[in-house]
Amino acid sequence: REHPDVYLQTYNLTLSKQFWANVLDVSYVGVKGNHEMTSDSSTNSGPPQAAGLSVQADRPYPTFGNIRYVYYQGSSMYNGMNIHFEHRVTHQLNLTAAFSWAHFEDDYGTDVNSGGNQTQTLAMVWANGLNDVRHNATVAAVWQMPKFTGGDTAVRDIVNNWGVNLIFQFISGSPQLVTQAEDGENNGNGTEYPNVVPGQSFNLSHRTTGEWFNTAAFTEAIAEYGNSPRNPVTAPDIRPLTLAIAREFPMPFKEGQRLEFRVEGFNVLNQPQFSAPGTTQGASNFGAIGSTVIDNREVQGVLKYYF
Repeated sequence: REHPDVYLQTYNLTLSKQFWANVLDVSYVGVKGNHEMTSDSSTNSGPPQAAGLSVQADRPYPTFGNIRYVYYQGSSMYNGMNIHFEHRVTHQLNLTAAFSWAHFEDDYGTDVNSGGNQTQTLAMVWANGLNDVRHNATVAAVWQMPKFTGGDTAVRDIVNNWGVNLIFQFISGSPQLVTQAEDGENNGNGTEYPNVVPGQSFNLSHRTTGEWFNTAAFTEAIAEYGNSPRNPVTAPDIRPLTLAIAREFPMPFKEGQRLEFRVEGFNVLNQPQFSAPGTTQGASNFGAIGSTVIDNREVQGVLKYYF
């Protein structure tokens, strides 16, 4: 019941500059983790063996099945450069842009509640972590369009009091673990890597939802530990655009009260934001994408009364 506490070392350096109505921050952020908790559900799996031999007899404790072992030797490392730009309100425009160029590595996979260790044995294996988002960018703008003072009253009523809000995001795809469907090791191991086919690249020159990565680069590992690296492929990027256009109508009978009509669009460009492909070698959906993480374009109307 006693275990070491998670030990995190964080360090950062930020340079900030203000010029006119703008602020620019450039930061380096580093986080090193030790004694991170994970678990292995295949602690009682024996070494790989030939097909036909008894899995149970191969276990270190043959009178038991799988044993889940919780341990605290996980380590991780994060390094990131963060750039933040803000244009404060001038000409009724407020603009914020943020970009993160980062790299996250660990030697185990996930914590206990998320599935535990994703290596084939208790040996720790450094690789790009599942939360390694290499590029993350966001641009947000709020613009209350300038008021038109010329012309007649009808023209001013039409062109004035419009506002535009937008948020654009770009999030690069995260690494994905590739395992094999069959117990080629013949030892009951819950995490088995396939073998890598020599001469085959993981990437494709033209990726489709039917084959997001080169599935021919993997083959079943039989009677041996697979030599595929941990997290060798990545999920698709996500790049949604949210846009809102609003119009305010001042109430003639009461100063300070107004009616706002807003049209909001999510994933306005209607680009499919695909989920991760199937990553189990030997499964029917291996390498294929079958769903999205964000719905296609959605538009809604909002009516607000301020008083």
